[in-house]
Amino acid sequence: MSKARGRYLLTLILCLSLIPLISARGEGTRLMGLRCRSSDGGSRITLDLSGETRYEITPARGKILITLKGCESGIVPPPNRLEDKLIRSISIKPVGGDLMVTIELKRRANLSAFMTRSPYKLIVDLYPLPKPKPNPDPKPQLSLTPPKTAVKSPLRRPPKKPLPPQLKPEGKPEPKPLTPVTSPPVEDKDDTGFP
Repeated sequence: MSKARGRYLLTLILCLSLIPLISARGEGTRLMGLRCRSSDGGSRITLDLSGETRYEITPARGKILITLKGCESGIVPPPNRLEDKLIRSISIKPVGGDLMVTIELKRRANLSAFMTRSPYKLIVDLYPLPKPKPNPDPKPQLSLTPPKTAVKSPLRRPPKKPLPPQLKPEGKPEPKPLTPVTSPPVEDKDDTGFP
């Protein structure tokens, strides 16, 4: 009986020790507030959280996506339109068990983000990209490839020109031109061969 009672007591202790873990897991982290502050140097978005959470920040074309893992919203949605130089709008929506904060931008920006504790906050700083400076004295660009219209191919083959003798292909010898040959005058000779 003491062994059965010991097992029962051990099972009861294990079950009671799991209750805080299960209840803490069920609560999750909540987004308690969202603030946006603008200055000449950039914009700061502060997300107030009820506890620590993991997050992912994904820059996309014209927007920044912040995924708060295992988080739920505990606030009224922020105003859709903002009076800010960089930020067009901010929206919050649940995606599965996570919370997605979408920041739509008016123009491209650099960002940095960090998490604070006591109180828990996720802070996202946005800095405008510097505008490209106009080049006051543009220098001509040299191209190593000729333009496509610079060389035109002929429609007909040009007539063949005779090659100089040193450049002629070997093979058949070229016939020499005929020149008139005159023979010497005939002389009277006797049979001896003397005149």
